[in-house]
Amino acid sequence: MRGKPAAKLGGFILIMLVAAYLAVFGLTLGMFEFYPWQGTVQRGMELAGGKQAVYSAVYDDVSTQDALSQTRDALRARLASLGMDDATVTTRGEVLCLEIPASSAQSDAKLLELITKQGVLEITNEAGDVLLTGADVKAAQGTYDRSSALGTPVLYLVFSSQGTKNYKAALQDNVGGKLEIKIDGHVLETVNISATTVTNAENFLVINNSDFAIDDVIIHAINLRSGPLPLAIEEDIVYRVTPTQGHAALRNVFIAVCVGLALVIVLLTALYRLPGLITAFTTGFFGLLLLFMIATWKGEMMSMASVAGIITATCFLLGLQVLLLERFRKECHDGRSMITAEDAAYKKMIPVIVDSGILLVAAGIILNWLVVGPVKNFALAMAQGAIVALFSVFIVNKYLLKWTLEMFSGKNDKLLVAAQKEKEPKKTGSQKIKWHFIVTAALLVAGLVVGIFVGPNYGMDFAGGTTVVANIGEKYEIADLENALCKAGVKCAPVQHSFDGGHMAIIRVRDDSAVAGIETTLAAEYGKAEIQSVSQTSGLVPRTWATPVIIAISAVCVAAFIYMAFRFGLAAGFVGALSVVFNGAMLLGLLSLLRIQINKPFIAASFAVIMLTLFFTVAVFDRLRENRRVYARQGFNSAQMADAAIANCKPMAIALICMLAVVLPLYFFCVPGDLAPPMILAMVLGLYTPVFLGLPLWAKLMKNRVSDSKKAEIKKAK
Repeated sequence: MRGKPAAKLGGFILIMLVAAYLAVFGLTLGMFEFYPWQGTVQRGMELAGGKQAVYSAVYDDVSTQDALSQTRDALRARLASLGMDDATVTTRGEVLCLEIPASSAQSDAKLLELITKQGVLEITNEAGDVLLTGADVKAAQGTYDRSSALGTPVLYLVFSSQGTKNYKAALQDNVGGKLEIKIDGHVLETVNISATTVTNAENFLVINNSDFAIDDVIIHAINLRSGPLPLAIEEDIVYRVTPTQGHAALRNVFIAVCVGLALVIVLLTALYRLPGLITAFTTGFFGLLLLFMIATWKGEMMSMASVAGIITATCFLLGLQVLLLERFRKECHDGRSMITAEDAAYKKMIPVIVDSGILLVAAGIILNWLVVGPVKNFALAMAQGAIVALFSVFIVNKYLLKWTLEMFSGKNDKLLVAAQKEKEPKKTGSQKIKWHFIVTAALLVAGLVVGIFVGPNYGMDFAGGTTVVANIGEKYEIADLENALCKAGVKCAPVQHSFDGGHMAIIRVRDDSAVAGIETTLAAEYGKAEIQSVSQTSGLVPRTWATPVIIAISAVCVAAFIYMAFRFGLAAGFVGALSVVFNGAMLLGLLSLLRIQINKPFIAASFAVIMLTLFFTVAVFDRLRENRRVYARQGFNSAQMADAAIANCKPMAIALICMLAVVLPLYFFCVPGDLAPPMILAMVLGLYTPVFLGLPLWAKLMKNRVSDSKKAEIKKAK
């Protein structure tokens, strides 16, 4: 009997090890080739580098001082319409700098050529008179001509009401002649006008050119929808560059997370014996399946925001496993056999797993749908990770635990469980709860005051900074230059290397004062180094990023309220939604108070507070719902129920410790410093608020209702 589960467990471990080897190193077997995950997962500018193009603006007599910034914003809108959220456009002094990820299918010279066209539409007659412009067009779309058997690409223009009148008048006035349709002076199509053409004229125009590719018409349509660029721009130079977060950012994140997970496995094995060790294999399976999903998901591009989403999903998985192991240990302590304890633990854990999984996936979908920029990558990776985590816990972990119990149950139970009696809840009252409110309110007010009057400590991604371009004059290692800068006091300054520009180095810093340190370091370490340019650089994130974020958070709060009100009651729904809002405000306040620098990955990582708040809130109220009848029979009022629930939050505290163990190593492996701080704060707030603030608030809201039911029970007993 023990041989079969041993064979199953051994087979699973062997398959997972082979899959892990293929994912890391790849393999070629004859005509079959397995690529390592780094070759299949698309990565953005932060992790893979890409192309950097520098453009000079062509000013005319009517150009304003803001025209360069307006041109930058228009290019950002065009790239966002293409779904290239990881591409960036900044002003660098008097030039524009555009960066496109290397793994983008469209990161080629053709894309740069088309996306930077001014986008001026003109429809002229044979005399060259302009009859219609882009102002007459209300919609443009690049698509396939479905009336053609070959499905050729066409550019479809829809005129406004006034544009339709102008178009028909142009046809009427030029019967027997020709109209030329031009974009930036280039003729796309020539239309021969006849009486039939005038009669059949509609409010749209289909432009068909044999030289069109589908990408051409899509980009032309985007350029027309966004309107002409305020300034014409000319290409100065295009070259390939290394990742913006440093050459080894992804490798260092991977090492840090592996170290953190190793610490977690050691802790869980010490607490829960072999069932704790099983979490290592479940987590490994989770990681492999999630990487496979990301690699095969169309259009997904991994960035530091995606890494934050993956880490958050990993913490969600660990939290579920800890709660499950605690439940299993309790069932064993209550006298059940190992096998029945495992079944009972899963049955009682189903509400927590399902409820938290649904909320996290829904929150990820809402954020991915409504927001723009880095948060989009975080939300997608988080939603994918939550789905994979549910599968890993329900299927993989269940069978691994079952096979392990079948192998060792009755043989050496000390290897399977270290039973520990759970303390019975006591009527302790709520005397200390007010101090939690006082301390938290004081921190929140202090943080908001600093945030309002001093402002958050925005990093270069938001506030801009200084870009130093230097010719090192010899072959150099990026790691050596970064370490030299760090020793000279120029911290958090990742270096980009230009592949096509000789031995060029691009160094970005937040403060102008760091330029002197860069010059000193280059002179001391590289005798041939020369500073090519020092220029002020605008932020990477557009000013409009906050509005969709606020809308998305509001939508998540509404969804959380509806779902939790349905599952746990109106009071719990209100507490859940309020916890999300409160933790968001608290996180911003603490960031302002601690003066932690805020950059793009930081913003995405900060959204972990939403996910972890939802998870811990569901776990807290599920435990309260389960024990509520027991508490009522013991004569507990609402405040005492809340106190008892707080006293029984030990499993969640262990889950929090495991989560922190995963994130803390990020500090010690040169991972970009804006990733770990918000995630650590998100984890602490995610547990603290539902337990020490949410439960007392629930007790206040439920006071009368619980008191009435208690009176009825006492009356019935008499």
